[in-house]
Amino acid sequence: MTIVQMPGAWHPLDSESRPLFETLHQEGGLHWSELLDGWVVSNYNLAAAVLKDHATFASDPRRAGLELPDEALNLQLLDPPDFSSLHRVIVSLLRHNDVDAALEYVGNLLADQLYVKPGLTVDLDGMSDVSLPIAETYMNQILGVTSFDHAEIAAIARDITNGMDSIFMPEYGPPARAARASMSKIIGGWIATSAPGSPLQRAAASANDAGVNRSTFTNSLRSIVLSAYTSLPAAISSVLYEVANRRIDCREWIERGLVDSGLK
Repeated sequence: MTIVQMPGAWHPLDSESRPLFETLHQEGGLHWSELLDGWVVSNYNLAAAVLKDHATFASDPRRAGLELPDEALNLQLLDPPDFSSLHRVIVSLLRHNDVDAALEYVGNLLADQLYVKPGLTVDLDGMSDVSLPIAETYMNQILGVTSFDHAEIAAIARDITNGMDSIFMPEYGPPARAARASMSKIIGGWIATSAPGSPLQRAAASANDAGVNRSTFTNSLRSIVLSAYTSLPAAISSVLYEVANRRIDCREWIERGLVDSGLK
């Protein structure tokens, strides 16, 4: 196993960090970062081995002696066997019968937005014209939530995302903690007021039967919901950028069913 000291001047927010990562990847092994106070794993096989060895390596910071507030603990931070029980509940929620209807709706939405007749130009806003309608469909069809404030959730998502950099910018920490608590409270309200037999009610009951802590279940739903306002728009924006930058003819995507397969 190779252990290499990271360059002292390196910072993870540097705009030109790719050359360094390419060098680390070629060297392989583990690299210690004084700034992160942790290991940087740059070799694929080693990274895969780390992810599969739950007895030695932890996703849960509590196993390393760190304390976590209740509002921070969720599916992303658990190790087996706790992870496995909660993961089954979340996967079951996301695979219930309305998923096909949601995919059909979103596929039609993207087809309408991306199809442009020859000779015509359109202005397309990735957030308002694509991401938010998809997020709304996601909430309505998959989670069974029909009443929510897009602007409120988007602001919460922004504060939580900013909080991921709080190790470098401590001022982002308190707003992120408050935002996590606010979003969990909102989701708790959704569960409490949703109709009997709704997707959220069924998932909450399954989590309870599996012995999953209610707070951890709610926090995990929070991560799922916020992905519709963070990673989903980012992925869509990347696609739209490539489409526009490379002048890709989206009709072929639609005719070959690639929009549908990409969603799934």
